Amino acid sequence: MATGFINLAVNTENASYVTVTITNINGKILYAQQLAAVSGNFTKTINVAAFAKGVYILKAVSGNESKVIKFVKE
Repeated sequence: MATGFINLAVNTENASYVTVTITNINGKILYAQQLAAVSGNFTKTINVAAFAKGVYILKAVSGNESKVIKFVKE
């Protein structure tokens, strides 16, 4: 569950851009950012305080790899 911030931890083997999007349950994009090319471990803190209470989908894409995470904003 998230209240004001979520932390996204990413581990990439090769330096590549990471595109992060957050959508609501209806598919509307509420947050989108392309992170600089990085290699190894890094953490991105995302402010979700302005989001209404509900269920959201976070998607992180790097090259041909992607990760989708569902979270609940309280």
